[in-house]
Amino acid sequence: MNITTARYPLLVTTLLTMGLQDAFGGLFWEDGFESTAPTMGGGTRSAPLHTNTDGSQCAEGNYFLRTSAADDSVPGFTRVFTGKEGTYLWRTEDLEDCKGTPDRIEWTGIDINGRTGLIIGGWFAARDTNIFEDTDIITLEWRIDGGAWATGLSFSGNAVISARLALNGASPLLDQTLTAYTFSPGATGMTLDLRVVVDVANASEEIAMDLFQVGDNGSLPVELQSFEIK
Repeated sequence: MNITTARYPLLVTTLLTMGLQDAFGGLFWEDGFESTAPTMGGGTRSAPLHTNTDGSQCAEGNYFLRTSAADDSVPGFTRVFTGKEGTYLWRTEDLEDCKGTPDRIEWTGIDINGRTGLIIGGWFAARDTNIFEDTDIITLEWRIDGGAWATGLSFSGNAVISARLALNGASPLLDQTLTAYTFSPGATGMTLDLRVVVDVANASEEIAMDLFQVGDNGSLPVELQSFEIK
């Protein structure tokens, strides 16, 4: 598994090849979509489930839902995504023709009392052919103690360079292998809320997400000393 680490506000630092728990020690919250609620650490998950099974929520071939299918075994799923954790993942395509645009998954009430050096991450993948537009965007956002929402990770299209989704619209590019990206909010408090906001509007723009996690690094806070953009 690959993990790309970003320092808020979205400065890419290094590529790691270890799990979140190995990298940062104190993994205490997790949602891999294996059930209807987070699988570790409590809190709640809420999200619309848009399917195209009856035509009432989405047009044919459009969806926003939890599923066990990482392949093309479901009608409307034309991409094969690899690297999912466990049985379930979240898939989405062309929300313009669904009831909600943009759609979101929101987690509330994550207990962070006494936690320091927070690390937040999630696994993301997207169709790797050149079909995304520069208006397409996925964000992983956070807030502490009911404050204002802030963006921790952002993946957007870059029609000029590649028409693929990329971190900050630049690099690295998302492909069809689920890859973990992390960031540090540089703050703490009593409770943490997270949300993923997905705003894609055209056909065939398939996206997969899995395994959202929160950990802390105790006495080893993330501190960006320098960065280089090439």
